[in-house]
Amino acid sequence: MAMKSVQNFLESYTEHHSTYDLSILISLLDFVHSYLTHARLQPVHVECFVTPQAILSDMVKIFRQLLTSTAFSKLLINIRQSSILLNESGYLTSESSNSLPSLHSLPKPANIDKAEAGESTQLKPQAIHLLLSLQTLIRLLRSTLSLSPTEIQPLCVDLIGHNEVMTYMRRVSQTQQTNNSTNYFASVECSLLVDLCQLGVAVPTPHLKELHRLSLSLVPKCTGANLSELHDLLSRVVFSPIMFRSHLTESSRSDHVTQECVMSLPSISNTYISLLLPLGEQLQHSRNTEKTSKMLLRHSHTDMLPLDWPYLPIMHLYQTSSDRSVDSQPPPDTCQLLKNSLQLVNLLETLLPDVTKAISVHAKVARVMCSFLLDDGLFHEPDMQRLLTSLLLSYCCHIDRIDFSQPVPGLQAFADLYMAFLDHFEATSFGSSVFSQYVLLPMMQQQSVEYRKLVWTEHALTLRSVFLSPNQLMFPMEKLLYPEEVNAAIITGMSANLLSGLITLTRNPVLYVAAVHHVNRFMFTTDGRDADVKLSLLKSAHLCTVESLKNHLIFYKEYKMSGSSVDVNDDTNSSGDINADIVCYTKLPIQRCNLLKSVT
Repeated sequence: MAMKSVQNFLESYTEHHSTYDLSILISLLDFVHSYLTHARLQPVHVECFVTPQAILSDMVKIFRQLLTSTAFSKLLINIRQSSILLNESGYLTSESSNSLPSLHSLPKPANIDKAEAGESTQLKPQAIHLLLSLQTLIRLLRSTLSLSPTEIQPLCVDLIGHNEVMTYMRRVSQTQQTNNSTNYFASVECSLLVDLCQLGVAVPTPHLKELHRLSLSLVPKCTGANLSELHDLLSRVVFSPIMFRSHLTESSRSDHVTQECVMSLPSISNTYISLLLPLGEQLQHSRNTEKTSKMLLRHSHTDMLPLDWPYLPIMHLYQTSSDRSVDSQPPPDTCQLLKNSLQLVNLLETLLPDVTKAISVHAKVARVMCSFLLDDGLFHEPDMQRLLTSLLLSYCCHIDRIDFSQPVPGLQAFADLYMAFLDHFEATSFGSSVFSQYVLLPMMQQQSVEYRKLVWTEHALTLRSVFLSPNQLMFPMEKLLYPEEVNAAIITGMSANLLSGLITLTRNPVLYVAAVHHVNRFMFTTDGRDADVKLSLLKSAHLCTVESLKNHLIFYKEYKMSGSSVDVNDDTNSSGDINADIVCYTKLPIQRCNLLKSVT
């Protein structure tokens, strides 16, 4: 009788969907769900008025018709158009009930135009009923899946693969932020989508990629009312190896780092579930404090987790390390926590870069840099070196989007972090090539002059331990050469570090080439600026007692890198014949000759 009523309702909804009360459908589906759940728990000798098998048989027939019906398509379209997470209409009606101030606003129902919505601020129940009707249907399918998998599985697959369901999932996945997440019903919509994700994990659907992207996008959208759903999402969907394997390509299947990360997903899951869910109080403090030491990106005032939640374990360890006294020992699981966090970030950057695209590249780099600042020197571990290298390669694919002068959430000034980074490099790096690569990023010519000045003048000892050769760089050498340096203080520092022997061609090839390039171009530029500085540089170059350096400073023309790249994790100096890459004039141009004669 109940299933017959469902069928009659759906036939009527097709013609009268704009005015139909969906609470009837929700009640009917809830009744069937409760009956089946309790009937299968009864002892074998207890007879039911209607057997579960009979109800299942009727349900399968009706649902097969439902999934291909116009009524179901209209239901799904109305859900999408009334979505709070999407807010496609761009219009929200205000909630005027003083007894429910936390509701804030309701989405505009699909069948109500602006004029009608403006005339009334009463609660419109259709929006919430749209969500609950689909959620009740999904939960009914999930609960009956174990009773008759051969019949229910195809229904689940067809539901997930429905055109309107796929459209809804994709659009929610692509929505990085929403201004409507303070709305109470955002939690209801998140709950619905979490149920949909869990249904996808339980059946062999070909749409695992879309479901996984949806699950990852839901993590920062879940509100405090979705704590249990967030736990289910993290434990059953987000870290599912099946989900991640669906994104593997031919190249990623052969990548050792990616494969190792996928195999570590159970450990990664344990780390994030144990760390993220108890962090509610700390995260709330971070969101409500204007000046905070927690480097967490804000998403909204009611979301459980920040937008950059994959980096939370790194930031947790960094904060713990900063607060710990000098004599105290680090937690025993520090290494595993850091490794698991880097592994997840690496998987997302390699397989799902669109999931974290809303986080600026410089914010990502700043967070990963914190992993070098832990007291234990964990970056020396081979596994950490591979992960940090893989992440930097991913970030260098967007090298032109890195701008450390832009605000990094959680930092009052990136320069403060970079200063601590340089101090730690001098003390603990032992010339680590990976550490050196991260040191060089803020020194690129496209970055603020502040960071280059910090290294070349105030932290000159840092330069001595940067052993990288140009063919070890994970970004183009040109990023350190162009545009040419015009800051006199930096140029003076470069010249002093060259002439003092602090950096040499054999020990510090990258820095040597960069310094020679900029000093040469600066002192031979006749633009009328810093004339006294340029004259002093020319004199110093002419009086240099190291013939090879003197020749490079005066006769340098350009740098042309030849040869192939080498292993970026190789900490040995692999500069090769870099002299052959430094192109020098055999005879100076007349203008340069005249400038040189003025100091001889």
